Amino acid sequence: MTRINTPVVSVRILNFLKTGRDITTKQARSRFGITNVSARISELRQAGYAIYLNQKTSSNGRSFNVYRLGKPSRQMVAIANLVMSEPSFAPIVAEALGRVRSLDATLSVKS
Repeated sequence: MTRINTPVVSVRILNFLKTGRDITTKQARSRFGITNVSARISELRQAGYAIYLNQKTSSNGRSFNVYRLGKPSRQMVAIANLVMSEPSFAPIVAEALGRVRSLDATLSVKS
């Protein structure tokens, strides 16, 4: 089995979500050839993307979860601003910014 570069897969998922469509875990596994979809979503969230998990109901009444790209809530923005301005959180802020830069570098190469 060929191992797929996880940052590249994360970028592919992000680009898909940026089209405004949502995706199930099963669809992501099939489309992108990965097994741990939640890990890739977690990477994107840690890089600053507001990805939400919503429940939908099919026409036959079955419920299923979908990931979608959204906008952060005011509360999330307020918390982020507080954390960024608090000196004692500097190591955490530095780690988060490093993750954002890493994914941004991957995006600029793949875009």
